[in-house]
Amino acid sequence: MKLTQAHLINYRNYKEEEFYFDSDLEFILGDNAQGKTNLLEAIYLACMGKTFRGRTTREAFYERKLPFRVELKFVQEDRTYDFVYTHRDKKPLLEVNNLKIERRSELFGRFPMVLFSPEHLNMIREGPSYRRSFFDREISLVSPGYFHDLIQYQRLLKSRNILLKENFDPIEMDVYEEKMAHYGLRLYETRKEFVSRLSEKSGEIHGFISGGREKLELIYKSNIVGIEDLRSSYKEDRKKDLSLGYTTFGPQADDMLIVINGRDARRFASQGQVRIASLSIFFGLLPFIEEMLDKKPIILLDDVFSELDRFRRHQILDLLRNHQVILTGTDLDGLDLSKLSNYKITTIEEGRKI
Repeated sequence: MKLTQAHLINYRNYKEEEFYFDSDLEFILGDNAQGKTNLLEAIYLACMGKTFRGRTTREAFYERKLPFRVELKFVQEDRTYDFVYTHRDKKPLLEVNNLKIERRSELFGRFPMVLFSPEHLNMIREGPSYRRSFFDREISLVSPGYFHDLIQYQRLLKSRNILLKENFDPIEMDVYEEKMAHYGLRLYETRKEFVSRLSEKSGEIHGFISGGREKLELIYKSNIVGIEDLRSSYKEDRKKDLSLGYTTFGPQADDMLIVINGRDARRFASQGQVRIASLSIFFGLLPFIEEMLDKKPIILLDDVFSELDRFRRHQILDLLRNHQVILTGTDLDGLDLSKLSNYKITTIEEGRKI
């Protein structure tokens, strides 16, 4: 899968601009707050159907006060795909090759991408919800079945929590808990396998980027043992959950422990180690996505070279040499361009190419 063209109209600070991508390695350069990340965000719309910054996509389109449009052109095995994000009757409209996309989930897997931005460093530093969001998002993008199970479980969880807060009914609670045990076990099993495979791939990549000086491991943390454990724990925790007003046991409490050289990265890793570990985890998604979808994902890297030395910068580019990479930065200091081939540099200033 390759992106060949992007046309942005009234998207964030872009009034109207068109980009062409004809190199394997695309450098998007400019000072801070000029629109580099906005370009990556617009591209990522085709992957998720929403932006990766802010709470709503509405923010990216000036609250929809102006006519807006994002057009992206992709090529996969001699076939062309035209993605459009615009609006009709004040409502967002998504289309692929002139066919309307009814639900965001219809986009999952069509235009696979791996995005890394500074916000993703929070996956290591912050609480479990960041890591759950990570594996829920990434598994959903390649597995419609998992996304369905996740939505069903979240709906049941919400209903059980309402019963705990408002109108407790043990018979109705039995019905919810039986279904929650079914979907909860499926989530647990898929997540466990995903983290195990990701740990192997990310560990190999981390060793390569760090020059063999560090070992990275990912460990799936869950209190679930099996479906009978889920059923009994929901029942046993009813009294405690009633007092708290929410469900304490289940996959909504799962986590992923990130370990560098045998130590918890959240507690002991330096800022540099956090960045390298985060990159290794996201790059570890590449073989997973390729295997599941039989497509090479596009790599979007936002300010990835900050705090990395020359050795690691070249290690990363060497690692990604067989993918299309779109990389933003303020400059190319620390890179030996003579070692690179098939690259292009585009400079952005105040939402325009210069």
